[in-house]
Order: sequence, then C-alpha cells, then structure tokens
Amino acid sequence: SGFDWKTTQKAYIEITSTGAANSDLFNVIEIYDKSPEDGGRLLTKGSMKTGMPFVSEMTIPQYLTSVYAIQKQANGQISTKIIQLSGDKFSATFSSSNKIALKSAVV
Repeated sequence: SGFDWKTTQKAYIEITSTGAANSDLFNVIEIYDKSPEDGGRLLTKGSMKTGMPFVSEMTIPQYLTSVYAIQKQANGQISTKIIQLSGDKFSATFSSSNKIALKSAVV
C-alpha cells in the first residue's frame, strides 16, 4: 500500500531583492497561501534587502502549488507576486527602488 496519507509537505522559500547595493534599509516580505483580499492565510514573514535574501522553511498543504508574496519597502512602495512551487522550493526576485513613494490628494 504505497498511498501517502500525509496532507502537508515541507517547502523552502528564497526571495531576493535587487536594487541599490548600498541600501541599508530592509524590506518586509509576507508570504500567504493566496491573496489576503481573498482570505489568504499568512504562512511566514520576514525581512530582506539587496545582498541579504529572505530564506525560510515552512510546512504547507500538499495541494498548495503557489504562494502570494507581498514586499513592503521602507519607502512605502508595495509589490506583489504569485510564486509557483518548483520541486520543494518557491523562489523569486523583487526589484527595489530608491525612490520615495509620493502620495498626492486632490484638495
């Protein structure tokens, strides 16, 4: 009986950031099972910057084949990506900006 009753698996995640090599500012990275707007559950969270990737091991449901990543930069910019599982690893690169996010409002 070769049936595997296991409903979870270990997966590894590595998120890198490209951008200003001299930046000492960290970006927050959050990994969800799907978009938080669709009820996504936070799987792991951490920080990264250029030259210092976010690396983590997590336990995920067997059926999960992609995760939803949100990068929150120190300058206020937010980026998202859907990352596909390849073997037992999720990996992606976010590019970071040195620019300050400007917010304007009509008064």
